[in-house]
Amino acid sequence: VLYGPSSPSWFSYAQLARLDNNRIGDREGRDFDEKIDNLIVTHPGSPPRAMSMVDIPRPSNQRVMIKGSRTNLGPEAPRQFLEILSGPDRQPFKDGSGRLELAKAIASKDNPLTARVMVNRIWMNHFGAGIVRNMSDFGMRSEDPTHPELLDWLAASFMENGWSLKKLHKLIMLSNTYQQSSEDNPRYGSVDPSNSYLYKTNRRRLDFESFRDSLLFVSGQLDMTMGGQPVEITRAPFPPRRSVYAFIDRRNLPEMFRTFDMASPDSTVSQRFTSTVPQQALFMLNSPMIASLARGLVEKKEFKDFRSDQQRIASLYASIYQRSPEPIEMKLGIRFLEEESGEKSEPVPESQWKYGYGNYDEVGKKLPRFYVLQHYTGKAWQGSGRLPDSQYGNLQMDAKGGHPGPLPQIAAVRRWIAPRDMTVNIEGGLDHYIDEKAKAIFDKLPKAQRDALDKVYDGVSGFMLHTASGGPKELWRGNAKRGRAAAAAANVIVKKGDTIDFIVHCLKGPHQDFFNWAPVVKVAGMMEAMAPDPKTGSMVMNEWKAADDFAPPSSKPKPLNVWEKYAQALLLSNEMTYVD
Repeated sequence: VLYGPSSPSWFSYAQLARLDNNRIGDREGRDFDEKIDNLIVTHPGSPPRAMSMVDIPRPSNQRVMIKGSRTNLGPEAPRQFLEILSGPDRQPFKDGSGRLELAKAIASKDNPLTARVMVNRIWMNHFGAGIVRNMSDFGMRSEDPTHPELLDWLAASFMENGWSLKKLHKLIMLSNTYQQSSEDNPRYGSVDPSNSYLYKTNRRRLDFESFRDSLLFVSGQLDMTMGGQPVEITRAPFPPRRSVYAFIDRRNLPEMFRTFDMASPDSTVSQRFTSTVPQQALFMLNSPMIASLARGLVEKKEFKDFRSDQQRIASLYASIYQRSPEPIEMKLGIRFLEEESGEKSEPVPESQWKYGYGNYDEVGKKLPRFYVLQHYTGKAWQGSGRLPDSQYGNLQMDAKGGHPGPLPQIAAVRRWIAPRDMTVNIEGGLDHYIDEKAKAIFDKLPKAQRDALDKVYDGVSGFMLHTASGGPKELWRGNAKRGRAAAAAANVIVKKGDTIDFIVHCLKGPHQDFFNWAPVVKVAGMMEAMAPDPKTGSMVMNEWKAADDFAPPSSKPKPLNVWEKYAQALLLSNEMTYVD
């Protein structure tokens, strides 16, 4: 009675709209205006804009918050520049809020700090370390500059040339100091082992953005177009635009950026720290982007026109390193081609993830049958081409979650298959939500009607099931109702071919059971995660992310041929990664 179509607690969207007293129309109007504003900003034909700020009509001074407490206020603080940089005779700002006066004070030739800090950071980007080692601290606790007169001279030159960064870069890069080799000199090394006085160039690794752009450039694919909207560079088809145009999501920085030590976009940092971890090598070896660049190099017409292996090797060295190969490098290249030519390419491994449905036995804690979803829409797996379907209802699985079927017997199942024997940890959480349209209506309803709908929008149940040769074992179970339930398991011992199912089914009400659950399976323990394949000695994958690994059925990567493998090896060498 409570959940039937004729129940007094069951409402159609049309009925809810009438009860909402035309507020839906107002909301749709606001949504339409937001779409117009978004189109104005993002349309390719839109003129370039920069964000700007406008002063409030009546700016006012703020009072000092004692120890940062809003309830414990001290004296009023007039809007003015820092005393340590402007002297005791400073005057409060008088022009509006004072932002313009503050900017002028910061960029003033009388300010002893700004030019030196800027010059020091530019120097650090070119040499790997600043003239003052503490990039964000020029105070009493910082180290003394290694070349104080040079810092002063560069700062003065910087200001005399109109604060031009281009002229500052040119001045530094045309110097004999910048053009030195990184080769060691024992005579000077014994006196200056840390190279503080720059008797040679410090060998340093390229940052991720420079490395990516270099790979695109040497392969002839770098898009030099100036301006435009940000692009998503971490996913296929991997647009070849320069990395400065990469889209950065501050709330969810892609794993690729974090792997290569990109600084957090949530805070300011004076310099980027570098690390060398196995994940970086794994990314470079397995990245579809690197594979496509290697293919692009050997598919060039000028490369194919060469008939001998020696000519082709020389062509790749000229394209990638802008030099000819040494005799020993030529011999190593010929040996690599001979050894790889006799080997068959390993078959492309199947995805470790499957998407389907089944009837979970909560009492017996087992999934008797698993049925694979057969229809792919381009973004999600479904039971058929229709949604909702007469049999499967709204059953759907996408990269982050999905929707279960109309009955508990038609549960959405995301299955992970263990590729080898190991111990894993599982992270993630089950989030239940209702769609935006239903939520907008639900939030505005009177309490009595919300309480009635609350019994219909009753959430979902989730289960984590490990099935091995010895039988199934439930690792986790929980419910989620318009919120999140943490779903994790630690130190799960799996054998090759074991499955871990992430199961979600509806409760009494089959409506608005949208969920997000994109688990992450990681090899437990640092030593096991870094261990190579015992048969081949090569590094193996140690992390599987449901969201990142989600792919259509036809997206299996094509194995590299022998020349593509050789081009990939040259692209991943230290000569490409480091600056000498």
